[in-house]
Amino acid sequence: MRSTRRIVLALALVALATGVASVRAERPSTPRERAKALKLARELEAEPLGAKATDARRWLALWLLEVSDLHVPYCPEVLGADIPTRQRLRTEVLAQITYSGMAWLIENPRQQAALADVYLAGIQGALRAYEAILQKQPAARSAFLDGLVAKRDAGELAAYVAETTKSCSGKHP
Repeated sequence: MRSTRRIVLALALVALATGVASVRAERPSTPRERAKALKLARELEAEPLGAKATDARRWLALWLLEVSDLHVPYCPEVLGADIPTRQRLRTEVLAQITYSGMAWLIENPRQQAALADVYLAGIQGALRAYEAILQKQPAARSAFLDGLVAKRDAGELAAYVAETTKSCSGKHP
């Protein structure tokens, strides 16, 4: 059952990352849906392993595929230059990048979104989720994520995100 959930989540993330237009409905999100999405994204940052976390991630992934007015860019390079590094990260942390980036877009509807701002918000939310995971599962520690936490704490995260996401500019909506 757990592996099925991971597969569904992974497929939804791949669909979001590649911008599957044939699956995406052409309807805008509603204010009520945006409020729910924002609430769920913040809950997942605080309790990524909570009892309702899997359902929240599923709802967010499917909803983002349904709506036409929220396009969340995805840049896997922000989580390490090589695929093995990214593969060692928890799916909850990977998914949170998209959901926290989406939350930033919802909270800043009138602001012209620079990709770096969305990526930075996504990473910051993912790091909050990572720290929440460590509270419950200290063995889930990741040297790479610990390095990003150190960059955040030293005020260097924005520069890191800007540099590492340069290769993603123009790849995604």
